[in-house]
Amino acid sequence: MSKSYSLLVLAGLFTAFMCPAVRAQDKAAEEAKRAGAAFMKGLQTKDMKGLVEVTDVPWTSDYRNVVRDAGELKKQFQAIFDKEDFSALTHEVSQILPYRKVRDTLKEGDRKVLDEVVGEDGIFVVLKAMRKKGERKETWVIMVRNKGGKAKVVGLDVK
Repeated sequence: MSKSYSLLVLAGLFTAFMCPAVRAQDKAAEEAKRAGAAFMKGLQTKDMKGLVEVTDVPWTSDYRNVVRDAGELKKQFQAIFDKEDFSALTHEVSQILPYRKVRDTLKEGDRKVLDEVVGEDGIFVVLKAMRKKGERKETWVIMVRNKGGKAKVVGLDVK
């Protein structure tokens, strides 16, 4: 067998076995982006129904406390709606990060919470956001878990 033929066979095998995995990762990232966009729209428009549809429990926003009850999460969203106005919020996606790629860089306590909330197939959608024109940009990390083939927002960290 010639060397170039062997390389061609190896390339074909690589494509056959690796491309489905790459496509699955790309699909998961796109689903996470869509869930993140729906979440942000729900915040901007104070759409409780939209937020409830795209979020799930367990939920965290501080890496210490975990909300395990959907009713309690809804109360927390209502409290945010009562004190915050996100209607002028602008944002853009800056990164899509698989949780497994950043997991080992986190503190043990944070990692324990995120293992439960996000899971090993979780994805972080990182946004650069500005609440009002001219204000400093914040980094928003939307935490997304794949549950039953659907992306659900399960946490938010604003820095």
